[in-house]
Amino acid sequence: MVNQFKVHPGLNNNDVFKFCQANNIIIESWTTLMQGQCMTNSTVLKIAEKHQKSHAQICLKWAIQQNIVVIPKSTHKERIIAN
Repeated sequence: MVNQFKVHPGLNNNDVFKFCQANNIIIESWTTLMQGQCMTNSTVLKIAEKHQKSHAQICLKWAIQQNIVVIPKSTHKERIIAN
């Protein structure tokens, strides 16, 4: 089973996470990049600067560290490569 729902660093979905983990349901992220808000989120930007990564890479890495499946998309070749 896979459950796709809105999940990103600024959204707390602990109850859904726990349910999925307890029932062996894979979580797939929807709006991992906070619908563009990761570009202006001060915490994300500070972490990105500290690690010399893009804001998108920080949000994607966060999701991967949570064992969340991410499928980033972009129409820009350079962003696809970076992600």
